[in-house]
Amino acid sequence: MVTHEAPSAHPHGFEALDALGRSLRVSKAFHGHHHDCLDYRKHDERIGFAAYGVGFCGIMDETGKTIWTGKYDHLRLRGGN
Repeated sequence: MVTHEAPSAHPHGFEALDALGRSLRVSKAFHGHHHDCLDYRKHDERIGFAAYGVGFCGIMDETGKTIWTGKYDHLRLRGGN
């Protein structure tokens, strides 16, 4: 699932996106609005899928692997949430 807004794993995310992802039975969700590349792994079980934030000007593949590091990722990469 690819969305502009973040699921609830992000501090400013939405539980409605968690519910949508679960109802669609997605295994992964990607968002870009906040431009944060945070480590959401501790939330996977609670939200029901793996969530990924794509950093500013960053690129991720469909597995969540960073192909091009976002402009500010070095400031918060995997330091997360």
